[in-house]
Amino acid sequence: MNILIASQYGPEFAGATGTVLRGLVDALALQGHRVVVASHTAPAGARSSSQDCEIASVNLGSRSGRLAGLLGLDIPVCFLKSPATIARLVKQIKREKPDFVLAVYPIEDIVFSALVACRLTATPLVTWFHDLYFGAATGWRKRFASVLEPWITRSADVNLSISPAVRDWYRAQRGGNWDVLPHPIGAGEFASLRAPAPRAKRTVFFCGAVYGNCESNLAQLVSAVAQSPGVNLEIYTANGNAARRIVDIYATGDARFRISVATNRTRREVLDRMRSADVLYLPLTFDGAIPADELNTMFPTKSVEYLLSGKTLLVHVPRSTYVYERMRTQPGVVLCTDPDAAALSHALRKSFEVAGRCQLHHGRTGLDQYAPAAVAESLCAAASRVLQGGRACA
Repeated sequence: MNILIASQYGPEFAGATGTVLRGLVDALALQGHRVVVASHTAPAGARSSSQDCEIASVNLGSRSGRLAGLLGLDIPVCFLKSPATIARLVKQIKREKPDFVLAVYPIEDIVFSALVACRLTATPLVTWFHDLYFGAATGWRKRFASVLEPWITRSADVNLSISPAVRDWYRAQRGGNWDVLPHPIGAGEFASLRAPAPRAKRTVFFCGAVYGNCESNLAQLVSAVAQSPGVNLEIYTANGNAARRIVDIYATGDARFRISVATNRTRREVLDRMRSADVLYLPLTFDGAIPADELNTMFPTKSVEYLLSGKTLLVHVPRSTYVYERMRTQPGVVLCTDPDAAALSHALRKSFEVAGRCQLHHGRTGLDQYAPAAVAESLCAAASRVLQGGRACA
């Protein structure tokens, strides 16, 4: 197939969107499909080819500026720039003649522009939702989402979601044809984690963005580590200032010397640190910083990476979340569903006991669905149904 992927961030991006696109694009190319990625971050003109497959990137120009975001004007600015994005997408569609367009993120920019461009060129559109994009919206943004999202989801040929929880919410609240396309993350990337890790220190590891979905949890973890002599905490995040502020407030005694915050690390460096850790920490907030619908349906990319790692997991989430439901039956997972620091301290001790008995946990279920090759095949199957006159699974 000839596939055009439209996204705010390309596979070269270091965040979660870049991670899942990298896995998907590589798998599609290996299966012989031609892939062009159009994004705001792509190095224009970058191409690589191998036999019958080709990967190309196209830069769509800048999105809304940082100042617009700080002023709460990012959505209006995106719409002001939409005609330019639509024109560039139309140009690429006419040039590449894709069998379908996969629009990833975000709704008011890329997905909206892709929908208009596809209608102008009579090209099938597949959307891919990674979470409830407007789940935290209030005021005019919420009213805006209630109009825009149903129009997009009902107009697209196929809507795909990262998890059944996101699919079910959108299907009920917005309508349209929905199916599931999981995170494409290969177990091979974690092969180095299969070797026994050094046991000189007890280390808990956290990697991810530090914002409303986990700031309070991270504060509790820092407090728990401060009360646990001989335990180290390693934090890898792009939000270094936010993480350091939490450490400065909640780390007492010698804990400041046992807690490290690192930013701007390569994926290889992060995986190496995961290899040497005893316990991986996965949090979701308890304090209402995220609306219940968004919190209960989200399934962060890190969840899949942690499961694939085989390491002992300390999962600190409310009982109502999809993450809790997905993790509760997996071996080597210690669940803490209490926001209290004392409960987390107890769970941390239990996690190290589990890690001491077994460094790597095999037998975790449902991981085959995340294999990039399987995800690529599922995407093409969903698109094929459209091309043959069908729709996604009801």
